[in-house]
Amino acid sequence: MMDHRESLRTRLKACYHSSTYAGMEWTGVLQGKYPTSAEPENSLATSLVVLNDIEVTISNIQKLTKSLQAEASKLMVQIGGSSAEAKLDSCVADLSSSAASFKELRETAITSVCETLLLPKFQPLVEVFSTFNHVLSEEDYSNYEVNDPFVQGFISGADVIFTELKAISLPEVFNLLLSNLTNEIAYKIEEQIYKCRFNQLGGVQFDNNLRILIGYFSSLTEWAVRDKFARLSQMGTILNLEHAVEISDYWGSGSGPLVWRLTPGEVRRILQLREDFKIDDINKIKL
Repeated sequence: MMDHRESLRTRLKACYHSSTYAGMEWTGVLQGKYPTSAEPENSLATSLVVLNDIEVTISNIQKLTKSLQAEASKLMVQIGGSSAEAKLDSCVADLSSSAASFKELRETAITSVCETLLLPKFQPLVEVFSTFNHVLSEEDYSNYEVNDPFVQGFISGADVIFTELKAISLPEVFNLLLSNLTNEIAYKIEEQIYKCRFNQLGGVQFDNNLRILIGYFSSLTEWAVRDKFARLSQMGTILNLEHAVEISDYWGSGSGPLVWRLTPGEVRRILQLREDFKIDDINKIKL
């Protein structure tokens, strides 16, 4: 079983250490032409197939463990004996250890595949955020409500990527990839925010964008994703304040059940992104 694990590990390393993934064409895979042992394995498609293999292996080990435990209970009633019980316990322990080993491999692989092969596909969709104007007039805001270029462009591009992932990945693998990607995408959006300047309408529009994105990611999985956007949601709250001092209504004793994910320094930094907030007023706020 460890030989199988090492074989999978080797195939994965060949995949996510290659520099050719970001521009890979998926046409062959979507037509059912999956990579074989005779074909180059430096592809995102191959990494997803290997992840599927890992997931199936984990599932099979878990099923075998449950089956063995059920049969062991029956046998112990019939034959008894501490020696037999010890042997069965040893077998179960070995299977549990193997399952844990494959889960560790899966976790490492999910992280590496997302960071090396998938995030480069999302990077352009996120980076465009800082190229748009976020100091909006009433007319700008009205237009953005109908046709927001960032959120529409992001969802359009993300749909293509996620459709391709679903075509290859097992549901369990897709959910794990999505969970990891959502964390990374939220962080990347956060980076872009710090490159921008806002007024109140720009902050309100960002908050609207975020609600749409949370709804979009929630539609892709049954897993809860809102918490992954908690920091961004709090940034949105700060950016659409009417006056800087209003942060006091949300901070400290005024926060109620809200648990702040942002530090006082980060809150001040975000307040400074508002072009209409004076630095002296921000510095006077007690956080």
